[in-house]
Amino acid sequence: MLLSGYSLEGGVLYYRPSALKAFGMLKMEEEGSEYLIMHKLHWPRDNLIGIGVITGARVEPCNERPCTGIVSFLDRRLGDTSSRAELCLDSSKKCMIRILAISE
Repeated sequence: MLLSGYSLEGGVLYYRPSALKAFGMLKMEEEGSEYLIMHKLHWPRDNLIGIGVITGARVEPCNERPCTGIVSFLDRRLGDTSSRAELCLDSSKKCMIRILAISE
């Protein structure tokens, strides 16, 4: 069951490391920073790209960047409240969640 890859703690939904690994998510360490990376499927050569900066359990989007550092599997859960979204933590209220996909 896919939902077993998540945990809800203190009103915050986290991805467990096993779910991140199943999604093919990796991290790259370079010059003291950690980056969330994934396979770049639309470009067969140089197929790993950085898509977010990891700070603690939080990931913030970054401009697409090539991977030039050490690549490994993620070893911790990721998730946090987003600075770009409003959360509905009061279960007595109905909450609409919008998922947006953008393709270039």
